[in-house]
Amino acid sequence: MRIARVVFARVPDLNFSNTRLAADFGAVDALALERWLLRVQMRVLAVPIAQHRVRDHIFFAPRTTPFKARLKFRNEFPRVRLHFHAQSEGDLGKRYHAALAKIFEHHDLALIWGGDMVALPGGVFDTAVALSPQSVVTPARGGTVAFFSLAAEKFSPALFEHIRWHTPHAFGDQVRAFQNNGIAVVQRGVAATLHSAYNLPRIIRALEVEARDEDLRDLARTVKSFAR
Repeated sequence: MRIARVVFARVPDLNFSNTRLAADFGAVDALALERWLLRVQMRVLAVPIAQHRVRDHIFFAPRTTPFKARLKFRNEFPRVRLHFHAQSEGDLGKRYHAALAKIFEHHDLALIWGGDMVALPGGVFDTAVALSPQSVVTPARGGTVAFFSLAAEKFSPALFEHIRWHTPHAFGDQVRAFQNNGIAVVQRGVAATLHSAYNLPRIIRALEVEARDEDLRDLARTVKSFAR
């Protein structure tokens, strides 16, 4: 099976910092946290999926050239071979559809999640591979979609239509869209996501539960470096 791991991520640049994080921490410290999030993803991508061909992809926003994006991401992904693609225009559903249309030209299964998802459930990749062509889905706290898997044979534009993105209804809408299009869905865990200072204690607890010591040490160094 040819597997693509796909991360949707923001280009790490002071001009593009997450506005909600910047409101809580200031633009400089928000960028430091976004870079920490990318290093978390780097460590996730560094773990192979046994007995399968895996290629890792970053779909980035805002739009720039893949070469410029690679330069921006190079410090956070020094040990991972990545393929860079600009996200398309439109809402998240249109961007998912465009990304997966490209991915399924050469892959049989996509594992897709957001770069701000800090603690996906342990073993979720292996579960998604084992259960394909069923889709494994993970909600983020607050009701949005943290992670989903999709087999190429199940791909359809209708899967991402009429989803109330960035609301507490998004996860339920996405599950119903999959089921309405004949895809069996298996829910696995709940993910922590970093959007504000309010989320940080919960993220620390989630990383502790998963014994993600390197991520925790990296976070401690990041917070210690904050501008005073």
